[in-house]
Amino acid sequence: MSYELEAVFDSFTDEQAGRLIKAVFDYEKRKELPEFGDPLLKMIFDTVIRQKSDANAEAYKQRCEQQRKNAEKRWKGKKNMPSHTTAYNGMPNMPPHANDAKHADIDIDIDKSISIKDEAAKLTQEFLQLTDGIKIATGKKLNLMRKYREMRQEAPKEEVDRQLLDYLGQE
Repeated sequence: MSYELEAVFDSFTDEQAGRLIKAVFDYEKRKELPEFGDPLLKMIFDTVIRQKSDANAEAYKQRCEQQRKNAEKRWKGKKNMPSHTTAYNGMPNMPPHANDAKHADIDIDIDKSISIKDEAAKLTQEFLQLTDGIKIATGKKLNLMRKYREMRQEAPKEEVDRQLLDYLGQE
């Protein structure tokens, strides 16, 4: 059915439209002609729906026939080709995934592999140096804080400032 029939169905009550739809399915599937008690439904079915359905079926049959002829032309004269398309009995024997790139064996270039390992080792070494630097800096900061606490407990503020500057000059 096509959208152009929407206006036809909109003009009927829901009951009439439902009966018409069921009649369309019966005709399309089993070619049964419906018996309507309503002459208007019979007229619409016979003049619009059935004619359109028959025209569509004929157009489909012609399209299938044309496709069959095209296939015959394409395969005609080819050696070892079947005379009809159902002659094959399944797919040719091929190992699973034989042509599938996702499952193909991948040859890794050794040079690339080595360069990747070298790069990873280099990055790891840089990371460790950075973390060691952070540990050292953190350790120095802790030592400085401890020293400052010790000096504050023992001397006045001015003396602590002078001692702290002396301590920083030693490092």
